[in-house]
Amino acid sequence: RPQFQQMLRDIRLNKPEYVVCYRLDRISRNVSDFSSLIEDLNSYNISFICIKEEFDTSKPMGKAMMYIASVFAQLERETIAERVRDNMLMLARTGRWLGGTTPTGFTSEKIQEIIIDGKIKTSCKLKDNPEELKTIDAILEKFLELRSISGVSKYLIKQGIKSRTGKIFSTIVIVLVVLAMVVPMILGSLLSIF
Repeated sequence: RPQFQQMLRDIRLNKPEYVVCYRLDRISRNVSDFSSLIEDLNSYNISFICIKEEFDTSKPMGKAMMYIASVFAQLERETIAERVRDNMLMLARTGRWLGGTTPTGFTSEKIQEIIIDGKIKTSCKLKDNPEELKTIDAILEKFLELRSISGVSKYLIKQGIKSRTGKIFSTIVIVLVVLAMVVPMILGSLLSIF
């Protein structure tokens, strides 16, 4: 966060008596980051005041309460992240597309389902795009033949094969396509050995 980093530089130069924030979770939701900040401020004899939670590190009780609050801020952040991960995993397991740009070879198709409370929820599923899947096959075949990402890139340019946006395929897209196709093949071979 650029403004936060600027504030830290300003603190080192100007050494104010206090740093004031509105809410603790606007400063940090990570206990170790928060702890480091408070230690830095203490080393410059700067007190930290939080308006919303009414913490003042110039007093021992304020310092203790602020550390406790930072633990709960981190817990909240981690709980939200876990819920989001779980929800995304559940959507992916049921074949629903989570949104954003679809992978090359697919388009998203809107579907509707009725929820128990009577609300209609719209979600998306990936649907094969036969034309783009031909491109994916061409990329994989050329890679297996040439064993070279730059060779595949040159081949695609020479053949006039472009992405759905009309641009040439970037090296990273070619690498991702190859990895998406080759890694499952390798894993399948390894699993069949055991």
